[in-house]
Amino acid sequence: MDLESVSDELYSLPREEFTAARNTAAKRTGEQGDRELAKQMGALRRPSTAAWLANLLAREQPDELSVLWCS
Repeated sequence: MDLESVSDELYSLPREEFTAARNTAAKRTGEQGDRELAKQMGALRRPSTAAWLANLLAREQPDELSVLWCS
């Protein structure tokens, strides 16, 4: 487990589930002895609604984003 894979999983969740899932993952990681990773995980912030929606679009409809960059 690393921060990148954990954050990828967390940021794919519904926005309202982010904080509880982050706290649970950080606690479990700390209990397993990786306190540095647990600290980094705990520092991840819930995305704003706009960021969450953009991330959702990027994950589920990546071709739609190309319109934004090509116009």
